[in-house]
Amino acid sequence: MTLLLFVACTPAIADEAADRQAIESRAQQWVAAFDAQNATVLVSLATADVTVLDGTDRLLQGANAASQAWLRAAAITGDTLVSTTKEIVVSHDVAWRAGLLSYQRSGAQKHSGQTLEIWKRTSEGWKLHRQMSSNIIDASLRPAPSEPMLDRPAH
Repeated sequence: MTLLLFVACTPAIADEAADRQAIESRAQQWVAAFDAQNATVLVSLATADVTVLDGTDRLLQGANAASQAWLRAAAITGDTLVSTTKEIVVSHDVAWRAGLLSYQRSGAQKHSGQTLEIWKRTSEGWKLHRQMSSNIIDASLRPAPSEPMLDRPAH
């Protein structure tokens, strides 16, 4: 009886491992497209109704809005984004991926953050469906100061 149970569960375990590997591959393709500032590939790796939570009180909804936010962030990070997976959990046609992000412009301080992503199985494979990242997307949305406050005269 135990052997039969083990044999019955083995294909599901193998499929889950293949799904995790496919999601990791897609995540790294996304990083490469982000670094290359390739909007076409970024959009192809996301669902049409992707939502990005950017660290502000607004949601960026849809592939076009998301890709514009990603391109703004990519312009800040340069071509040095590194994404390291900490966990991928698959549940049928949905999965989540938690990871660490880091980037460092030449001669600049290293920045790091975290990402939480929801991936959705589609007829075209796994696609990014929801993304929340700290210290990457939100940094591109902060307005640049109009003038340094310490240099402004008091009167």
